[in-house]
Amino acid sequence: MRPTPIPRRLTTAVVAVLLAAACSDDGTVTADDAGGGGGGDRATQPGESADLEADTPWYAAELSEDGMTLMLSIGGSPEGDGPCEQRFEHSVTEDAESVTVAFDRVEATTTTTPEERVLCNDIAAPQRFEVTLVEPLGDRPVFDGTGDQARSILRRAEIVEATVLPQGADDLVASPNIDRRGGHGWSQSAQVSSGPGWALWIDQHPEGSFVEPSTEPGAVVTTTTVRGIPAQVWEYFNHTGRMVHWVEGGLDITVRAELHTVNMDEPLSWANPSVQFIEDEILAVAEGIVLP
Repeated sequence: MRPTPIPRRLTTAVVAVLLAAACSDDGTVTADDAGGGGGGDRATQPGESADLEADTPWYAAELSEDGMTLMLSIGGSPEGDGPCEQRFEHSVTEDAESVTVAFDRVEATTTTTPEERVLCNDIAAPQRFEVTLVEPLGDRPVFDGTGDQARSILRRAEIVEATVLPQGADDLVASPNIDRRGGHGWSQSAQVSSGPGWALWIDQHPEGSFVEPSTEPGAVVTTTTVRGIPAQVWEYFNHTGRMVHWVEGGLDITVRAELHTVNMDEPLSWANPSVQFIEDEILAVAEGIVLP
């Protein structure tokens, strides 16, 4: 187990009540009283513990654009003491060299029958915790307290910007994305209402992560360029999806479109002349991508 670091500038240790999957701001861990973000220890608050023994790993966290807030997920059940629920304590230790966010699962205080333990139909998404740091994370590694392997940090400040969007596109929504090789990246999505119904995604992963589409036909239909960079246009998903892929700035980037086939006249594919314009749309989006 990785030993708890000795704070050199500042230490924050917090035990927070569990946030449910659809969490609000209640229970947010903050360090507002940590001496103005400089040195010195914050006074202990009621309910805090600096002696938590981590027993539950977490694997990735989102970092806010300003570098001050970590949002991470853990477990796979809603908060509570029932047979299908979980409850956690956690502590945060922050110093000049690293940050450790440690979780300890709290044993349930209620008793359940074997039948109750089997009928767990309410298993939900992992619980979400928001941790506010005393200072921006910078290049410090983040650990979970269960070992010496730093966790993956997905930085919102590194999300590519789409300066061109199709007419009728919703605002892009960015969310963490794990590729088929297990690499962490970002996916931005939008629904497009103009013309035939379709959806747009902009995906980014570290260079070398791209995997050719596995769904039929999974074929390159044309080669092109994006701002002078070689690119390929792929068709996939039973002829209802197309994407342009290129490598830039250390990233594998794809802009893809998938048809809402329930809104389409036959044939439900790119063979339908009425959807050919969408390829031009995704190429325009690709041309307008700006790296952070």
